[in-house]
Amino acid sequence: MRWGKNCEVKMECVIITQKTKQTITHLNSMDSIMRIFTKSTCFSFIPNLFKNFALSVILSRAGFYKTKGLKVVTLFVEAISSIITAKTTYAYIRHGKTAEAESLFKSPFYRFLNNSSANWRSLQLQIANRAITQTAKLTKSNKKKCFVIDDSTISRNRSKSVELMAKVYNHVDHVFQKGFTYLALLWTDGYTNIPIDFALMSSSNDKYCINKTQSIDNRKASDKRKTEARKNKPKVVVELLNRALNAGLEADLVLFDTWFTTAPMLKEIRNLGLHVIGMLKHMNNSCYIYKGRKHTLKSLKEHLERTGVFKRQRNGVIGSVIVTTCGSKKNPVTVKVKLVFVCHRHIKDKVITLACTDLSLNDTEIIKQYSNRWKIEELFHTEKHLLGLITGSMARNYNAIIAHFTLVNLAYIFLEYQRRYENDVKTMGEIFEDAVEEICDIPFDIALNKLLSLIYDIIDKLHANNIIKSDADLKLAKDIADGMITEWYNGLPEFLSKRYGLQSA
Repeated sequence: MRWGKNCEVKMECVIITQKTKQTITHLNSMDSIMRIFTKSTCFSFIPNLFKNFALSVILSRAGFYKTKGLKVVTLFVEAISSIITAKTTYAYIRHGKTAEAESLFKSPFYRFLNNSSANWRSLQLQIANRAITQTAKLTKSNKKKCFVIDDSTISRNRSKSVELMAKVYNHVDHVFQKGFTYLALLWTDGYTNIPIDFALMSSSNDKYCINKTQSIDNRKASDKRKTEARKNKPKVVVELLNRALNAGLEADLVLFDTWFTTAPMLKEIRNLGLHVIGMLKHMNNSCYIYKGRKHTLKSLKEHLERTGVFKRQRNGVIGSVIVTTCGSKKNPVTVKVKLVFVCHRHIKDKVITLACTDLSLNDTEIIKQYSNRWKIEELFHTEKHLLGLITGSMARNYNAIIAHFTLVNLAYIFLEYQRRYENDVKTMGEIFEDAVEEICDIPFDIALNKLLSLIYDIIDKLHANNIIKSDADLKLAKDIADGMITEWYNGLPEFLSKRYGLQSA
């Protein structure tokens, strides 16, 4: 998925409101934490943060070691620091040395990034797992956890000799570009967002792969990723999920957009024991079986409206129905799913359709959970614009590119960890969580009417305490309150009063 593209349910569904503001708040929070890191005191603070992750042990398990010279931990801390301080590797080596790395030169630094025996994927999985474990106590255990999958184009149009570079299709500009497809897997519980794995995809078609790798030794972790880069994306998605589950990570749902929401993909993920929520494209060649008859999404909606099953609700949800996907000769796969039809917020005749394999979830819960898919858009935006995912390294070696992408992901994890523990009011614990739950469970119109009724309660209490003495004064006070509330109500835009069902005093 691309930043700012095809985000209908997040930005356009009428049930979900103020998500743009929450996204901006999250990014501003991340930006403010980065400014903390870039101050003069940051280099003494970063190692203290890393102590919570037992980096020496994790690096050793992932195959990082040195026999002489600077310690691996020192090189790793310097690499993360160069990303957080928004400097290129070369600029950081020249100007960003710390007291702990006075002898840091580009040769050992580049050897560290190009090391083919190091398992960068294992490193990210271990650190992500530890970050999730440590932040889990900040969120109530009954919250649903989600894996979010999406891709983004990494453009290298000016490059010529980058290993495994290919022509990839950019869905934002609708053109082919030289570069890679960044396929990311994010874990989120709605509050904490942790990138746990990724694949840097080339092209499975030799026609589009510009610079192929000549020799691959699949005994090495680095060369396994080169093989992975030439696979098709649906297969890699299943491998990413399976690897995350084997690493001990847990989730209830997998969220993705229209590109990945196909019957074979749903079946593969259900075989892993996970449920899926995805958005569907309205295509004529995709059909669904309802009461023994095949329908496209459009014809199914029309049929249900004609038969009176669907009636548009006030919150914008048209309705839901349980159907079975149609199999084909190539893929005779059928999956039972719940389809939720939602009105587009701005385009009158456009309908958004979500498919969910968990038939026990109600319509509102499905939409609420799918809104967490936007978290991966925040990840892409932060990594590209704040952490230098594309501009931070112009390496031509595929191993070095993987190393840079992993370091950017790890920098994001550390910043997210810092955000939760330092700048997030949720660190107050379960008292805050309980309050948020209670507030979120109250519909807006009911909450507003309760607030307005407090005005009359205050007047009654003033009368009971003999501050308002006579009944005539009591009636006058209530008349004044009625007049003020009525004036406020009459000044509201018509769509607000209709949408929230507000009633005049």
